[in-house]
Amino acid sequence: MRKVAPAIIACALACASTFAQAQNQYGKFVLFTPVGVEAPELSMRWQFGLMLNIDPDGVESVRFSCNQMPGSAFTVKMSDMQRKNGGFYTEGPVTAVSSKNTPWLYAPSYIFTTCNATIHTTSNGEVTISGRLSYTEEQKAEILQKLKASHDSKAKKP
Repeated sequence: MRKVAPAIIACALACASTFAQAQNQYGKFVLFTPVGVEAPELSMRWQFGLMLNIDPDGVESVRFSCNQMPGSAFTVKMSDMQRKNGGFYTEGPVTAVSSKNTPWLYAPSYIFTTCNATIHTTSNGEVTISGRLSYTEEQKAEILQKLKASHDSKAKKP
């Protein structure tokens, strides 16, 4: 645990610097980041977290999407989101990591995009929370390295 805690803190600080928190009257993003998953091939999924300023009991579902980011677009029922520390968290579908499936990771340039959480409510119809996501070439290389390390360590487990 002593070795894991500093890594988690470092990742949290690095991930936090990659997006601008945008808040509106409905809430804000507290997390949107790619993470490694256990799969036969190198793969990832997006993790999202929201803090809501609206009654979560009135939320039916949330559609997440980040422009230009394959695997980031999906819809989840509010009842399927995990509640933790006052926020609501979920993970997207597994996406194989390759220059074809995740070209943004391999592109030799800075990337800047917008992530949206379109919230379907029973009383307000649809409302949207947006946040800006950006990665430098160095940050993308670091993400790719972490995804590969995660895949390699999970592949070695008996």
